Amino acid sequence: MKRVLYIYIFLSSVLTAWGQTGGNVDVASMLQSFVKRYAQELSALNNSLVVEQRLADDKVLFRLGTLNDLRHLPDNANLDITHGDGYYEMTWSRDTIPFLCIAFPAQNTLITGLSQRQLVEQLPLEIQQQSKGFMLPSVPTKLEKISDEVWATPWKSYYLNALNDALYYEKLGDSYVPLFTDRHRDFSACNLLHGLIDRDYRLFIDLSLFDFSSKRFIVSLSQWVNLCRTHGMYVYCGIEEEREDGLKMLLIAEQRELKYNHMLSIIIPDRFVLDSTVVLKARLNAYIPTHNVANLYKQYAAKKEHPKYKVKTSRK
Repeated sequence: MKRVLYIYIFLSSVLTAWGQTGGNVDVASMLQSFVKRYAQELSALNNSLVVEQRLADDKVLFRLGTLNDLRHLPDNANLDITHGDGYYEMTWSRDTIPFLCIAFPAQNTLITGLSQRQLVEQLPLEIQQQSKGFMLPSVPTKLEKISDEVWATPWKSYYLNALNDALYYEKLGDSYVPLFTDRHRDFSACNLLHGLIDRDYRLFIDLSLFDFSSKRFIVSLSQWVNLCRTHGMYVYCGIEEEREDGLKMLLIAEQRELKYNHMLSIIIPDRFVLDSTVVLKARLNAYIPTHNVANLYKQYAAKKEHPKYKVKTSRK
């Protein structure tokens, strides 16, 4: 009987504690596609010294087994995936006995096979292909009163306290609703960028490219929000500057599983609460790596306790 792989991996979970929504990114499938492609690329080199150099350059380690084992993986092998601090480890077993284990950086370019330039250049089309409209999250169960009118979720900061993932609410009767008032433009702007407000403004993006030029395009705000959600990104925002033409917000969208960030510096006009026709203008720096692979060998050797995600087999 044919054996079919069932993936029980959930690296991009729903972040209900902070009101952020995990996305549809299927890291397990990406990793399995990576090892298949990588085995083919190494096999095409036809020189053991060149293969060894490629593995060293990519920081890919065979902890158990060989390239030949990777090229001829049996269909009925069980797979364990460990997500460590900046790396992945994939271990294949027959029944309960491991026969192949590889470790490699959680590096977006390595796993996708695309260069930094390719990833950035295809991003405008990827954003434009996202669906329009917001899927509004439910109200979190834990809210803290931070002023007479404002409640907030417990938050985590991204290096700076002012750059955080807090969501803001006000109380209407016995219910809490996302804050969106002209009295609290700063909190309202954060809620808007997190996708809590059903207002789909036009978003003019100036994307920085590698040759010091830029690409300009217009999308709906909801398409940007849905890109972040689809990719399972954690969003942090805060005020960068108060200007005459509005609030300049800094937004960091962090992809933890593949170790990259998008950074958006966005100007939100002062009248954005009262006027839904205003245009938001942003400067985008995309696919910024968030880890340094230099210390990964040390991390591999340390073998700390990390969460494991099972890829099991079953009979049909």
